[in-house]
Amino acid sequence: MAKKANGPIVSAFKLGFGAGLGLLLANVLFILVGMALFVPGLIMYSKEKKKAEGEKSTTKVVFAFILMGVGCVIGLGLGAGILFENIASEF
Repeated sequence: MAKKANGPIVSAFKLGFGAGLGLLLANVLFILVGMALFVPGLIMYSKEKKKAEGEKSTTKVVFAFILMGVGCVIGLGLGAGILFENIASEF
């Protein structure tokens, strides 16, 4: 059997397909990692928000906001509205 010659069009198609698939998977990975950081921060903030005013730990609230902020940045902006709303209601 003769080997098929890959022309420049087939080569460009393979390169484009591979680059597009890689970009898509990278975005999905960033969103998953960002949400893996954002959601625990949101849960931590929600637990502290339910406590009475004297029992709230400012350190935990600030750490929750930092965790949510890092998750929002890594997660390509997902959850930014929730983060800004919670910051505005807290301070």
